[in-house]
Amino acid sequence: MNTITKFWNQSNGKAFLSCGLLISMFSTAGYAQLTFDNGGTNTVDSDTNLAIGIFNGSGSFPDVTTVDFTAGDATGRARYQPTGEFTTLIAFENSVANISGGSLRDDVISEDQSTINQSGGTINGDIWVLRDSTFNITGGSIAGDALSFDDAILNINGGTVGNDVLANMNSVVNIDGAAVEDDVEAGGNSTVNIFSGSFAEDIEAFGRASVFIHGGSFDGAGRFDSGFSAGGNSLITIFGSDFKIDGISVPFGDLTSSTSGSNLMGTLASGDTFNVPFDISRNGVISLTAVPEPSTYAAIAGALGFLYVFNRRKRRAVS
Repeated sequence: MNTITKFWNQSNGKAFLSCGLLISMFSTAGYAQLTFDNGGTNTVDSDTNLAIGIFNGSGSFPDVTTVDFTAGDATGRARYQPTGEFTTLIAFENSVANISGGSLRDDVISEDQSTINQSGGTINGDIWVLRDSTFNITGGSIAGDALSFDDAILNINGGTVGNDVLANMNSVVNIDGAAVEDDVEAGGNSTVNIFSGSFAEDIEAFGRASVFIHGGSFDGAGRFDSGFSAGGNSLITIFGSDFKIDGISVPFGDLTSSTSGSNLMGTLASGDTFNVPFDISRNGVISLTAVPEPSTYAAIAGALGFLYVFNRRKRRAVS
């Protein structure tokens, strides 16, 4: 294992580094950077005032460049042009970052088929999961939003997200055991699967997106807005039993928009109970569905996995 401290400086949008694509988007005028591009495993375990960039820009390494961020405060920042936000760490081009401790000042970005794994530590900005990349969260905290776009995958299996969780542009978000302190939103043909966790505010679907709710605690839903909300040709499917609207039992199937504004209650597939207001608008659908058999769950998961891999490979081939 080696620790690399290679610096670059940038002025007027031009970087003195071979990976021009990454650096042209990673605008760092006036800021020094800590870069990793060696096809090896590297460690950051102490304070640094440098923004961190990880990538396989040279294309000559047989192995993936990996950085383990284990301790210390990373206070560097650079402006990432596609988002316009300040960034403290970006993983790009099939690289890997493992965050297990410490603190990062601003946003963290997984881009272009890279992977970031967070098991601890604190991210004081947003996380962005972009362009076929993956972000896995099993612990730690994110002070801002968790945002997934453009065929990316975000798995939240622990830890805390301080603001919204958003899936958009054909991305997938899976939540199982996390605390989300604001809304969960799905848009742009994306999918959100919720298996467990605590949710302080609303669950919203729009823009032909789908949300599948199997479990979780939704005590805060509807405090400030609509609770469960489906609009814009989107779908929210709730797996469970004993469903009632304002205390009156209702059968499995799609709810009608005429019942919007009422309270929906029931027992989810996980055994969690819920009682939240709901809203249906603009051809949205909220569907109440019986709990599938375990074998059905496995078959659905396998089919979705196959379709996702197939579509990703097809997309790469076209590009």
